[in-house]
Amino acid sequence: DDIIARDVQPQDDGQFVPILKLECDGLEPYAFHPMGKEFSVVNGGGTKVNDVDLSSGEWSDYDLSSGTSLIKNFETKFE
Repeated sequence: DDIIARDVQPQDDGQFVPILKLECDGLEPYAFHPMGKEFSVVNGGGTKVNDVDLSSGEWSDYDLSSGTSLIKNFETKFE
């Protein structure tokens, strides 16, 4: 499989980016639902925010030194 998980970059705006790759050994997952605070975000200024909750599909935070960090329309899919 040629899918490579990677970080989301500013130039990825509006595009699907694989951030997680799973080896399921015969299992057939059909959905992934963020349950709470299992993600971290590093903004353009290098500030890391832990415990990001994407369960609603959106998250935002503002860092005065570098601008806005924003995730919206978080979606999942299996290929």
